[in-house]
This record gives sequence, structure tokens and C-alpha cells, in this order.
Amino acid sequence: MVAVSVFDRWHKARPAPGETTCTHQEKGRRLVPSADHGKGRRWQVRYRDPDGEQRRPAFETKGEADEHRDAVAHRLRSGTYLRPESKGLTLEEYGTQWLTGRKGDIGTLDVYRRHLRLHAYPILGDHVVSSLTPRHIREWAKCLDASSSHGESIFSTLLTAAVDDKLLAANPCKAESLAPLRPRNRQRKAKVGPVKVWADPVTSAVVRALPERYRAKGLLGAGGGTAADGADRFFPG
Repeated sequence: MVAVSVFDRWHKARPAPGETTCTHQEKGRRLVPSADHGKGRRWQVRYRDPDGEQRRPAFETKGEADEHRDAVAHRLRSGTYLRPESKGLTLEEYGTQWLTGRKGDIGTLDVYRRHLRLHAYPILGDHVVSSLTPRHIREWAKCLDASSSHGESIFSTLLTAAVDDKLLAANPCKAESLAPLRPRNRQRKAKVGPVKVWADPVTSAVVRALPERYRAKGLLGAGGGTAADGADRFFPG
């Protein structure tokens, strides 16, 4: 059950009999001032977010508070609630937070950090996370090149985390209208021709020319089996 209520900070909801009233009235009766009377915004919307955290945004008028209460209640019921922190949080700011709290080996985290820094932040880094749409992703994908082969999957993983953290309603990288992200490969495919097999004397000469610590690998490859097979074939006797 979604519980979202509007609370009057300036007046007591259950005053004791005989307490002093103020000039404010409600339904023809005088209200009793609270310790917060006249301090800050009067009307407060109270609710708990999906993580159980208490939220208490305040508003100047009851009309504004009622409107916010209805909007929050709808988002909580529909599963589209976003944390208030999402309003001003940029992609680069969130990416930094995400990497700081992410577990993994140093090499993997460095790859993530490098791809985001080189391929995502220059284009989308200053965008507020909650504002990202499939259109932004399409424009970003046009800028990818062959050097960003993992950039799209890392970026999608980041935005999935943003959805889990209630900073983004849905991952725009997974929109049905968006083709799977693949960087354009600017390298031409190598022309495949007939395989030319070296004669044994040539192979033997190449293996002999290798540094000693690499000769075993050469023998394995050339012999197509064990090192002993290669040795018998190319270094008889």
C-alpha cells in the first residue's frame, strides 16, 4: 500500500485542550501553533521511497503539496519513481560514483573508466542522467568507432545501474526502437587467399631463428602435435 500524506508543519495535529491558538483557521476553528510555526515552508509531503528512506519535501502552499503528493503516489504505484537526487545528477558525476562503489579487479575497472572517459563523457557527460532518452543514445552511437568495441556494453551497464538506483526510469540503450549498439568497424576485412604451407627446411629455419625461450611454441605449432613430434620432424637426430 502506498502511503503519501500532506502535513502542516506550522500547526499541531493533536493539540492538548486549552493550548493557545493562532490566527490561522481550518474549517472554522483556530489552529494551535507548533514549535516550527512561521519557520520555513509550511506544507510537507511525507512518504517512504522504494528503498524505505523517509522523504519530506516541503512546499509554500497546500495546493503545491497536494499536487506533489498525487504525483509521487502515482510514481510509487506504477514503479516509475525516481529519487529526488536524480534531478541535477549528471552522467559523469554518476559514473564516478558508480565506479567508486563497484567491485572488481583493477584492470577491469580501469577499462570501464577509460571507455567512459574517452567515449561517453565527451558527448553525454554533462547530461542529467534522468533526462537521457533513446534519441541521445542514437546520436552518441554515431560517434563510436572501432576503438570503442566495448564502450556500448559498458555504457549500457552503467545506465542499468542508474535504473536500479532509481535515477532513471528505463535504460534507453534497451529501447525497442533502438538498434543494438555496434561501433562501426573502419578496418577493411583481410583478403583470404589460398593457404601456403612452408616447406620443412623453411619452417626449420624459422624455428631455429626464434629466441630459445620461444622455440617450444614454434615446434608445437609447426608439428601440429606435441613438441616431440616437431623436434623429430624439424631437428632430426
